[in-house]
Amino acid sequence: MKLCKFQTLLVSAVFLLVAAAFAVAQAPARPNFNRASTYDVQHYTIRASFDREKKQVFGDTTVSLKPLAAGFREFDLDAEDMAFSSVALDPEGTSLKFTMAPKSIHIVLDKAYGPDDIVSVRFKYISTPRKGVYFVDADNSTQQMGHSAQIWSQGESEFNRYWFPSYDTPNDFRTTELRATAAKPFYVVSNGKLISTKDNPDGTRTFDWKMDQPYANYLTSIVVAETTPVVQDFDGIPV
Repeated sequence: MKLCKFQTLLVSAVFLLVAAAFAVAQAPARPNFNRASTYDVQHYTIRASFDREKKQVFGDTTVSLKPLAAGFREFDLDAEDMAFSSVALDPEGTSLKFTMAPKSIHIVLDKAYGPDDIVSVRFKYISTPRKGVYFVDADNSTQQMGHSAQIWSQGESEFNRYWFPSYDTPNDFRTTELRATAAKPFYVVSNGKLISTKDNPDGTRTFDWKMDQPYANYLTSIVVAETTPVVQDFDGIPV
C-alpha cells in the first residue's frame, strides 16, 4: 500500500520527534548553574606552591562568606582530589570539624552565625588534581616553536574545585587574592593587579595578585612559566 504525500510527511515527523526524544533522554544531565546556596562567598585568599614532579598543589586557602539566614552552623564547599591537614576559623585559629564526601567537604562551625557576620575559614591541603591544573613539560623540539615547563589552570566551567576549595558554580561572584610561590626564573600570572613580588631565601619567589572586582569562580586562573613581562596601556588601563 502506497502512502500519500501527507502520510509520508506525518510518518517522517513522528520519526524525528521520537529520535529527538531519545537523544534528549540519552544526553548527560547539564550542570545546575543556578543551584541554591545558604551563603554568599565574599572573598578567597589562595596561597599556593607546587611540586612539579609529583604534579601536586600545596594549598592554603581562606574562604570568607556571608550567611544568608540566621542559625548558620554548617556548610559545604566543592573540593575534589584534596587531602586536608587542617580546617580552622581565620584569624582565630579555632579548629573546626569537617568530613569529606567524594566531591565536597562539609564544615561544622563553632557556633551559629547570621547575615550580619562574615565567616572566614582557612583550609590547608595537598591537591593532586586530575583536572583544573595542568603540569606541562618543556618542549625543546626544533620542529616546534618550543616553550618552557609550565603550570596552568583551566577552570571552566567547574574545574577550579580540583585545586582550591570553593563554591564552584558561576552564579556567585566574589573577589580574590592569590599568593603563589614558584622557583626562579618562573613567573606567576593571575587575576587582577600584581601587588608585590618577594624573593625568598630558598631561591623561590612569591607573587601576590589581587582582584578587587567580583567575578565568577571558574575565571580564577594561574599560569607559572618562564615569561618576560610586557606592560602596555589600553585606554589608560595598564595591561
